[in-house]
Amino acid sequence: MADFRKTLESEDGERRAVILRRPDGRFQVDFERWDGDQVTGVGGLSDPFWRFEGAEEVVASLEEAEALAASRLGSGH
Repeated sequence: MADFRKTLESEDGERRAVILRRPDGRFQVDFERWDGDQVTGVGGLSDPFWRFEGAEEVVASLEEAEALAASRLGSGH
């Protein structure tokens, strides 16, 4: 099971990146967008008003994951 590490949010609060450490030691970045009209969350790691956006990305380090998230979210995280 993946281990939650960090959530970074865009300046406008409409997008976020959730960083998880996978069992293989690599870091997974899931990108999501806010959708207050749709409740889809199920389980301990999901939030009912955030929907996945695009494919997850996997990188070797937490620093790479944070840089990837920042590049997608902009400087306001």
